[in-house]
Amino acid sequence: MNWKLILYLGFVFVSFGNISAQESGEKVVLNQLEIGHDNDFFLLTDRYYSSGIFLGYSRKLRKGVFSNTSEQLTFNLGHEVFTPNNIDTELIEEMDRLYAGYLRLNSTWNTVKGNSLFKVTTQLGMVGPASGAGAFQRWYHNAIVRWPTPSWKHELDNEFHANLLLGYHKEWKLLPVPFGVHVAVSAEIAAGTKDVYAQPELALFFGRRNKMSETIAYNRIGSTQREIFFALKVGYRWVGANAFLEEAPFGENSNFSIERKNTILNLGFDFRHRYGKNDYKIGYRFLTREANTVTDHQYLTFAYGRSF
Repeated sequence: MNWKLILYLGFVFVSFGNISAQESGEKVVLNQLEIGHDNDFFLLTDRYYSSGIFLGYSRKLRKGVFSNTSEQLTFNLGHEVFTPNNIDTELIEEMDRLYAGYLRLNSTWNTVKGNSLFKVTTQLGMVGPASGAGAFQRWYHNAIVRWPTPSWKHELDNEFHANLLLGYHKEWKLLPVPFGVHVAVSAEIAAGTKDVYAQPELALFFGRRNKMSETIAYNRIGSTQREIFFALKVGYRWVGANAFLEEAPFGENSNFSIERKNTILNLGFDFRHRYGKNDYKIGYRFLTREANTVTDHQYLTFAYGRSF
């Protein structure tokens, strides 16, 4: 990925938005529906976290649990696909990881006070053939993209997962609008049957942005005021467990063994634009290898939200 080109396009988008923005009377919105899609196919690969489809609903609370805060609830239904690097083979010894399909529901409560955000997410999901991911990807490759169809031999067994995620964000404004600059630090920890990890992150935001309680930088709703900005992010994850890289000890593929990495570097680029009640999001993600047998990975993420 050419980072100079990404930065140049980001500056062009932000400058155009600052020049052309004509603010009208702002409307308060309390609800949003969003659809999203992740895929590495656009970067000419088809491996590891291969794709994801998401449908979300957010509600800004008029009256929350705490006083003098801005609280929001979000429910997100997701369907995620994980494949080995070699999708042609049916031999387990030629695979660097097992197939995994994941159908999950995230429920997130977050609250903002000043320039601090705290969030709690519970995740319930099903991995394995019951998720329907294998059947969906085979149909998609045959009927839509006409790309080699993954074998989906040696998939993780059906298993229910429950996870709890806690996140905290703190940011500072360095420069005001029209070309605003924000710097933010964050930390997220996850614990449960799916994975266990801790990840600090540093983010820089460049462009026209709303305050923390109403900005799409943190997937917040409540305002229709124009936003157009890009962000650069770097995170470092300490991994304690990852159930998707190993088969259960008594499963069909119980002889499969993979040594996960204890640390992962995450890099990201986001471009986000709010125009009235419409939210547009485009992102790029790069991850260093999750296990000794696999390689680095990258993918794109897209989302559109409509507030009402």
